[in-house]
Amino acid sequence: MVVLILIFIFQLVVSCSCLAMNRSQQDCKHPHPSCETCGDKMLNHAGEALKILGGVGLFFSFTEILGVWLAFRYRNQKDPRANPSAFL
Repeated sequence: MVVLILIFIFQLVVSCSCLAMNRSQQDCKHPHPSCETCGDKMLNHAGEALKILGGVGLFFSFTEILGVWLAFRYRNQKDPRANPSAFL
């Protein structure tokens, strides 16, 4: 359960940083503003990819919170096939 919480924290930080990165933080200054360079095209694609990655990361991080809650909730369940007084 502790490992799942650590993975959640790491994944939440990475996905939030992907969503928070904007164009000015990615921008490499180029000398000719009149033409679109390969770097500009790559930055546009990277911006779209970071938004998608951040959204998917947030979805799975909140799914992991559900997993932590379920693990905490059902950690002391008895096995109905085993001895009734024995815990897992």
